[in-house]
Amino acid sequence: MKFIIAEAVYILYNDGMVNDKEKYLNIIKELVKDPKIRQMQNYSQHGSSNSLKHSVQVAKESFRLAEKLHLRIDEEVLAVGALLHDYYLYDIQESGYSDYKHGTKHPGTALENSWKRVGCRTDKVRRSIFCH
Repeated sequence: MKFIIAEAVYILYNDGMVNDKEKYLNIIKELVKDPKIRQMQNYSQHGSSNSLKHSVQVAKESFRLAEKLHLRIDEEVLAVGALLHDYYLYDIQESGYSDYKHGTKHPGTALENSWKRVGCRTDKVRRSIFCH
């Protein structure tokens, strides 16, 4: 998550401008409507969750943390990066990958899938997905 936030922050100190939470949540809501992105709910994550729930939680916590630290963010970069950072669409247990192999492979897979789905509009979005 630290890399996602680092890519999304473009002013270290809030200059009185307020991050647009409504815009941020609308970007997430639109992405979650996509049937391909909704497939993330079919893959378990951290035992008791699934990839979609986990990623939505990461997105919410990323915004909350940016607000708490008074950081000005790029709402699109943070929302897309946080939501799609685990957009790898495979079952970790069934993949046969070791923890190391999954840990090193899934950022690239998430980036490739995200590129196909949303076009990863900017270099910042691409880096936030790949560098988590």
